[in-house]
Amino acid sequence: ASEFLTKNSNQGYIITQKSTSWNTQDLLNNYVGSVATSYQVVQLGSRTIYLYGHGNASWVSGGIWYQIDSDGSLSESQIIDTINSL
Repeated sequence: ASEFLTKNSNQGYIITQKSTSWNTQDLLNNYVGSVATSYQVVQLGSRTIYLYGHGNASWVSGGIWYQIDSDGSLSESQIIDTINSL
């Protein structure tokens, strides 16, 4: 697993990457559904992103499970920009 911690002008978040055999539906069933009472689905190209909590996101792509855990200071558009920059 890799973790990246970024602090930009009072905006903190951690990006975690882990190898996985999960697909998008597995991620929803095994993780997102258990940690979030509600979530939003955003399609970015071929990636299905789950947004939940206060600035958190999770998705799988190419055998990697990505998570963004924010301190709540990131807006939805900032999360999407961050995902697009990966």
